[in-house]
Amino acid sequence: MTKDVAVILPCIRPQNLVKVYNSIQEACKGYSFEVLIPSPYTIPDEILKKENVKYFHTYTSPTIACQMAIQLANARFLYNMTDDGLVQNQAISLAIQLHQQHGLTNKDVINMIYREAVLNCDTLEIENVSQIDAFPSYYWLAVAHEVMRLPGISPNWRIALHFFMDTDYFLQLGGYDCRYETLNHAIHDLMFRVQTDGGRLADLPVPAFYCSHIPGTHRDHKPIVDGQMGPDLTLFNSVYSKPNPIEQVNIKYNNWKHHPTVWERRFDKNNLSLLPLTY
Repeated sequence: MTKDVAVILPCIRPQNLVKVYNSIQEACKGYSFEVLIPSPYTIPDEILKKENVKYFHTYTSPTIACQMAIQLANARFLYNMTDDGLVQNQAISLAIQLHQQHGLTNKDVINMIYREAVLNCDTLEIENVSQIDAFPSYYWLAVAHEVMRLPGISPNWRIALHFFMDTDYFLQLGGYDCRYETLNHAIHDLMFRVQTDGGRLADLPVPAFYCSHIPGTHRDHKPIVDGQMGPDLTLFNSVYSKPNPIEQVNIKYNNWKHHPTVWERRFDKNNLSLLPLTY
């Protein structure tokens, strides 16, 4: 049976998954959901046994992992999030209600606004109350960020790294451009294609997600930073440094097929058998 929402949860921290899943459950009261978990690691049995969890084992880059996992979705909406934080009570239910009751179209996206550096990355307990109200509304405009003040980026465009959108429309657009290794620039590109196609981005009126923050190349964040600030930034700048950069709003969904099946920034393709079964 079709669910109301498929939560996309790329996972490199399986030790967090029980808490994260429980937060999703509290955030989606009154509606049905499934959780799609692409991960290179085994995940806790308690999560694997959930009837609404779909686990996709993969060593690909984060962008490709999510693109492939979303093929498993059987839900009206997609909610993209991360495994380093907790969804807040009723946040997903509110997003569904906004989409259904406030005249939003299938092209319109809800920005599931988040608060960063609120939680401890190991325990997911609140450790920094002062960060809960850190981001002003201006933050969600692309032009608020110096790196996105490029000729091809409209001053009216908004960003939504944690997005809630119509599943069929995501598939119609072709999802992510899998030339991007990491999700940061891939999601910006997707949201810019949405807005080029006439879709609107609307902020959830309350924070949907509290997360941790691992700066720079510390701990497991190094491959993400290296991919994002290296080839992904180069590609993004080459596309958006020219006016009217989006030649094709719809791209081929299977655009990952000519890219590596092992993301060597994190994994040694010759020694995958030596990877730990748990993180």
